[in-house]
Formats: sequence, structure tokens, C-alpha cells
Amino acid sequence: SRKWVAYLITFGGLFLSDVIMNNIVYAHVFDGFVWFDATSWGRYLSYGLIILTSALIVKKVSVKSTVASSVAAVALFFIVSNFAVWTSGLMYPKTAVGLVETYTMAIPFLGWNLISTLVFAGAFFGVYELALASKLRSQKA
Repeated sequence: SRKWVAYLITFGGLFLSDVIMNNIVYAHVFDGFVWFDATSWGRYLSYGLIILTSALIVKKVSVKSTVASSVAAVALFFIVSNFAVWTSGLMYPKTAVGLVETYTMAIPFLGWNLISTLVFAGAFFGVYELALASKLRSQKA
């Protein structure tokens, strides 16, 4: 089994994008070179949970499993990443009110995240089905 490749690609890409974002795009926010920021743990944890959850949900690729996995991924990312924002104390106070405010302010992003995830999951599912159909046709020929 090569499931470890899912983790390698996911975390390698995430790490590379974090280093670029932290040191080029948001360089003005940090003093010096930054490998990880105060909320990085939340992104890494959420992606790890998404991979594990998707492996449990998607036993066979289907519309139902793709949608279920996509919705679960969005929910996990929303819950974990925003909790990380709250625990950092950089944007919201570390109080119950601050926690509620963190999640409340993130709600507009939740909708767009869900829409984009479903659109891309649909596109990937469609490409997968086309490739599968093409493979079956070529095997019959």
C-alpha cells in the first residue's frame, strides 16, 4: 500500500506553501525567517484528520462517498483551524466569548470553502470516472 504518499504530498505541499507564505507574502509580519507560525499546528492536524477520515469514508469512490468526504473535510478544517486561531491569542481573546467570536467571524469563509471543495471534488470525481471509463474501453478493445 502506498497510502503514505497521500501524507507526503499533503504535508510536503503544506510545509512548502507555509514557508513561502510566512517568508514572502507575510514577511512584514514576522521578525526573521519563520518555519511555522502560531497556528500551523491546526492546519497540519486538520489535514492529517482529513486524510484519516477520508480513508474511513471512501472505501469505494462514488458520488456519495466523495460528497461525504468533502463535507467532513470542510467541517474538520473549520473546527480545528479556527480553534488554532483562537488558541494563538493573536486575533481573539482566550475566553469563551473569544472562542465564539472566532468561529462566528469564520462562518463566511466556511461557505466558500464548502462550495470550492465540492466543485473541485466534483471535477476530480468526473476526471476519475472518465479515466476509468477510458481504461475499461481500452481493455475491451
